[in-house]
Amino acid sequence: MKVLLGLVDSIWELLMLINVLLYLYSAYNIKKLRSLNILTIYLALICTNQLVSSYLSSLGENNLFLFHVYLIIQFVCLSFFYKSLFTEKQKHVVNILLVLVLITLLAYYLIWPEDFAYFNLPEILIATIPVLAYIMMHLYNSLSNKGDYLYFSGGLLVYLSISSLVFLLYALLVDDVDNKILSKETTSNISDINVVSYFLLQIVIFIEWKINISKWKAKKV
Repeated sequence: MKVLLGLVDSIWELLMLINVLLYLYSAYNIKKLRSLNILTIYLALICTNQLVSSYLSSLGENNLFLFHVYLIIQFVCLSFFYKSLFTEKQKHVVNILLVLVLITLLAYYLIWPEDFAYFNLPEILIATIPVLAYIMMHLYNSLSNKGDYLYFSGGLLVYLSISSLVFLLYALLVDDVDNKILSKETTSNISDINVVSYFLLQIVIFIEWKINISKWKAKKV
């Protein structure tokens, strides 16, 4: 198991970068596919955020602030991504949620700026629940009309469910970790679950590109 985790830990960022390059290639070739352009921007920003986070970690620097950046990137990009796939009524819902969530997060950190230094339970819930709702809406729409990005959406639904639980555990147990109630092994295992689930998501993202996106020539979505 440790060998497998070591392998995943050594290649998952490489796979993330490969996916970004593949999606950039397809987005460049198709050009006018709005949903693919947004998805590619999302993947590129998340990859950049992760690589910067890993670099800071290697220097022994605090990189926790990038977790908050990650949540904002994820929420904003995926809001626009799923909006491009939705009906007009559903697009209106996304517009409302986009404004409400961003205003709520801004107000929260203006009132409690010290929480920016921690894994933040309210922020995780506020920024993630709408994205999970978007995914469910898209999958529901696809029951009557075959939709695009079903591999990606299914994989993202599983990953966000797992990662949200992991981040919530950190947020709820951070004081216990500081007081050494939780062992280093336990906290490491929690982190490993997130890394493995994200690695599996990257595999699904590659499968989405290989089976579907790589075969697209010209679509308007």
